[in-house]
Amino acid sequence: MRKNYFNIYGNYVNYLDKKIDDENILINTAIYQISIGDIKRLYHIISNISSDNYFKNYLSLNVLGETNFMTTRYKTIKNYYKYLAAENDINKKQEIFNMGNYYYKKMDYENAVKYYLKSIKLDPLFYQSYFNLGMTYLAQNNEIKAYYYLKKVLEIKPVQYDALYSLGLMKLRLENYDEALEHFLTCYFLKSDSYDLLMNIANIYYVKSNYLKQAEFLGKTITQSGDNYQLYYMKALAHEKLKDNKSALSNYIRSIELIQSHTNDY
Repeated sequence: MRKNYFNIYGNYVNYLDKKIDDENILINTAIYQISIGDIKRLYHIISNISSDNYFKNYLSLNVLGETNFMTTRYKTIKNYYKYLAAENDINKKQEIFNMGNYYYKKMDYENAVKYYLKSIKLDPLFYQSYFNLGMTYLAQNNEIKAYYYLKKVLEIKPVQYDALYSLGLMKLRLENYDEALEHFLTCYFLKSDSYDLLMNIANIYYVKSNYLKQAEFLGKTITQSGDNYQLYYMKALAHEKLKDNKSALSNYIRSIELIQSHTNDY
C-alpha cells in the first residue's frame, strides 16, 4: 500500500520546501506523508493550509492528537476519502435537485419528478425533494401522490411549515375542516405572522360556528395586515353572532370609517 501511495503522491515531495498556494497539492502531499508515517513533515505541510480547510481540521482531530499515529494513518486516509465521496454525493444530489426545479419551472412535470426521485436515491432523507414532488403532483391535480410525498416530508421533519400548510390547504379543499385546522394551527405555532394562514384559520372557525375564535383570528389578521374594512366588517359579524353588540358596533364603525377614508382618497 505504501508503494501505491508513493507512486501517486511521491512527486509532491519535491514541492515541500517551496511556497505553494495550491491547496490540492498540499493536501495530496499531506496524504503521502501520512502514508509513509512522516508526522514531522506533515506538521510542516498543514501549516500552509488555510485554517478553514476541512482536511486541516480533520487532521487536527484525527491524526495530530493521536499517540499511536502509525497504526491509525491508513484509517485516517480511508475515512477522509469516504468523506470526499459523501461530499460528492451531496453536491450531486443538489445538482440533480436543481435540475428538477428547472423542469418544474418549465412545467415539464414528468422530468421534474424524475430528477427529484434521483436526488432522493442519493439521500433518502432529502426532505426538500419530497416536498417538491408533492408540489409537482399537486400541479398535476394528483392529490393522492401529492399527499403521500408531503406526508413523507413530515416523517423526516415533523414541523416543516410548507408541508404542513400545503396539507392544510388540501384538507380544506376536501372540506375536512378538523384536519385542515390541525395542520394550520401547527403552522401558526411555527410562524404566526402569515396573513393567508390567519385568514384560513378564521374562516374554518366560521364554518365550525366558533365565532369567538373567528373574531380572535380576525383580530390577529388585522394586526398583521393593517386596517382593512372587510376584516373589521367580518369581525363585527362574528361579535354580532356572539351577541356582543358593543364590540360589533365598534367594528362596524371602524369598517365604515375605512370605507369613507378610501373613498375620499379618490
